[in-house]
Amino acid sequence: MAVVLNKISSPGWTREFPDLPSAVVELRKHVCRGCLSGAPEEGEPPLDRVEDGILVECHDAISLLNTSCGYEFSLEGDHGLWTDD
Repeated sequence: MAVVLNKISSPGWTREFPDLPSAVVELRKHVCRGCLSGAPEEGEPPLDRVEDGILVECHDAISLLNTSCGYEFSLEGDHGLWTDD
């Protein structure tokens, strides 16, 4: 089953992906640098970080969805992040 990424805010849209990693790549395109950088002064760590001079990008769907930009999106389908009760 596919993974569906929904943009909830206007103008909304729905896109279908074969798997979660593909959906996360699209989600990252809609999360601004500010959200990816975090707010260390408020105790919010950066999602993307530099380790030994190499940029390590966050590809954790839940972390990305929990940003100010990420709140505009939802995931459906067979992503395995949580169970449907």
